[in-house]
Amino acid sequence: MKTLFKGFLWGMVFLALSLGLDRLMLSVEPGPGLAGQVQVFYRDFRSKLLNLPGPKAPEPSIERIIEQTNPPAAKAPAARAAAPLPSAGQKTRYIYTDEAGQIVFADSLEEVPRAQRKEARAMDVDP
Repeated sequence: MKTLFKGFLWGMVFLALSLGLDRLMLSVEPGPGLAGQVQVFYRDFRSKLLNLPGPKAPEPSIERIIEQTNPPAAKAPAARAAAPLPSAGQKTRYIYTDEAGQIVFADSLEEVPRAQRKEARAMDVDP
């Protein structure tokens, strides 16, 4: 009976440590280096093994997406610098995809390169 109790106790300790390590691997943000790679592997492996989604990454804000999608200044420095600012009464902006597949916003149709003007879509902007 004593041996059975020891086996049960060690089994519970192992289960508690396993669950604690699982929670730690899911709750701590992966860092650089080998430990971060192990965490990324574990999350991917766990989601495929158990068919459970891992913790979701926070969605980037629209401001960050707009900042990332502006074309680099090296492509069109003069056009970006000379682009007129939108007036207070302007209610239409344009959105298009550049050659690199990045989403770009333009204040007027003239700012959209000729090759992308066919695909540019007008957006209504609240004043």
